[in-house]
Amino acid sequence: MGKGSQSASLFISMEKLFAQNLKNRVLVTPATKILLAVSAGLDSMVMLTLFRHIQDQFALEIAVGHVNHQLRSDAEKDVTFLREYCLTHNLEFYLENVDVKEAVLNSDESMEMSARRMRYEALKRIKTEARADLIATAHTASDQAETVLLRILEGTGVKGLQGIRVKRNDIIRPLLDFDRSAIEEYARIHNVPYRKDVTNQDLDIKRNRIRHELLPQIRQHINPNVNSALNRFSSIQSEVHELLEDSGHRAFEEALLEQSADQIILDLGKCQTYFTAILKTLFINCLAELGVPTHSLTFSQMEQLTHLVKAGKSGAQVTLPGDVIVMKDRKQLLFSRGKPWSEFSAPFTVGEFNHGSYRWQVTEQSAEQLSTLKNSEPWTEFFDKVRIEMLNPYWRNWQDGDSMIIPGGMTKKVSDIFVDAKLPVWEKHRRPLLVTEKKDVLWIPGIKRSAEAWITEKTKGIIQITVTKVI
Repeated sequence: MGKGSQSASLFISMEKLFAQNLKNRVLVTPATKILLAVSAGLDSMVMLTLFRHIQDQFALEIAVGHVNHQLRSDAEKDVTFLREYCLTHNLEFYLENVDVKEAVLNSDESMEMSARRMRYEALKRIKTEARADLIATAHTASDQAETVLLRILEGTGVKGLQGIRVKRNDIIRPLLDFDRSAIEEYARIHNVPYRKDVTNQDLDIKRNRIRHELLPQIRQHINPNVNSALNRFSSIQSEVHELLEDSGHRAFEEALLEQSADQIILDLGKCQTYFTAILKTLFINCLAELGVPTHSLTFSQMEQLTHLVKAGKSGAQVTLPGDVIVMKDRKQLLFSRGKPWSEFSAPFTVGEFNHGSYRWQVTEQSAEQLSTLKNSEPWTEFFDKVRIEMLNPYWRNWQDGDSMIIPGGMTKKVSDIFVDAKLPVWEKHRRPLLVTEKKDVLWIPGIKRSAEAWITEKTKGIIQITVTKVI
């Protein structure tokens, strides 16, 4: 077979496999508009070439998007190269410049992390401008192997071991089944134009050291098919992660007791029945619900959380990134973004008021209504208007040392009343208390009232108070 026949054969086989992958993985549908993320390097230019050749077969519309990170002195040459290429081939070309160096100065991210984040943010904006349906990136099977090995060495969890996903939301990666050697050979035979990025040779970058030193050593001395092995490993981890995700979501639904924008309360007993892997997935779900990036959670912190649930004492807590506090009580587990409670003090007046998780309504009733007023709800209480006003009450949190004069004339510590009621530690601090000027507690909504200001046959006016928990 001559050189020309070999060239045609490789062209046809790779084009056919590329098209089959798009169809079998349902990465595109007819009449889709795809924004191709093209850096001008080898992989992305091969992807662009392949899409151009199968474009009519799938009735696709394609556009080229380039993000200039402004990190190399010759970055503008990449822009010029792509602009001329797109003009020659009648392709839409979109460009966005991002200042990665400036971003690194103002954050804790590495240069690589900032560049990646800003690249995807820019591509999202370009996608909107181009009115595209999908974004395609040129990650290969070799990129996948490097990513998985890097994450193994960094000690990542199951989620990280999935590596790069072939499809995630509106981003597809149609070259993940192609090894870099095949792409290099295709580009050589078919004269695919591209520009070399000299930073790919910088061994100070961990990924480059894995690519140019570690993987070749493994390939030569341990496993010549290491890329395939790492890709299979990643595929298996994707299946495991899918199982854990499903179990974790079900565990969240089962254990959830209360949820607000800043707090999640779980049933501790249910949490303690879950396998450790599911429990850790549940932790990640809780952080995600609170808007905290889950990649910021370290292995050590995950182990602290697990120990807290399985063996920690009541009242113990763990502090996590994102200003999250996780606190354990006898029967509940609290995830709180920020302090679980805040100190407050509010005057006692007629009307409706809110604080934190609670709303209370104070109304005046006439003595004639006494016979119609029934106190069957622990969250509603009635007081003699004259007597309660003489006590100059106000609302505030519980304070250490608070006490209540209970029916019979005895005094009881509020802390002991909380213990009897088995109230979680954070709820002790959040519950609004009605307190007299002398700091005696008149009422703990939902639990107990004092012996003060009871309604009698001499009562001329009635104060009705109803407290509602709003979450």
